[in-house]
Amino acid sequence: ADFDDLTVELNEKAEDSIGYNFSDSDGNFLKITLKEPLTSKQTRKESGALRFESPEMDVKYTLSQRGKVKADYILNKNPGKFFLDFNIETSEGITIVRNSLGSAAAYSLVNEDKQEIFQILSPTVEDAAGQKGFSRILIAGNDLKLIVSKDFLDSAVYPVTIDPTSIYTSALANAT
Repeated sequence: ADFDDLTVELNEKAEDSIGYNFSDSDGNFLKITLKEPLTSKQTRKESGALRFESPEMDVKYTLSQRGKVKADYILNKNPGKFFLDFNIETSEGITIVRNSLGSAAAYSLVNEDKQEIFQILSPTVEDAAGQKGFSRILIAGNDLKLIVSKDFLDSAVYPVTIDPTSIYTSALANAT
């Protein structure tokens, strides 16, 4: 999707790494992709969204408003591990800053002028029965881990949905 100064690309080909990429007219970008491919992946478009389906996990990306990607990682069964691994790439000059625990944004991505360009919101996790669990994001270098409480996953009613959202904050700051 193209906006005035922002392009959001969703990797929609089965052979691509599943993920998304924000890029703006100033050359800033944020790209997040799953490290492990889904098996038997099928892709379908839904209203304003792209969904990848596999026996283990479905992935749904929704462009919910200008500069915002809502990601749903839907675990169809207990994965046997308590995290999902992603690659994270940013443009040169972007610094990833971890925000204080309890902040709406787990991480802010700022440029050399300390202007916030992107946010990665703190994730939520909920099972099919509506029970909420603990989840968080950790970033080290180009590795992003989406962590969910093992106790929650062991007792959850599946499917379980993990929802981290990324926002292009420059669009919000420049909105009139």
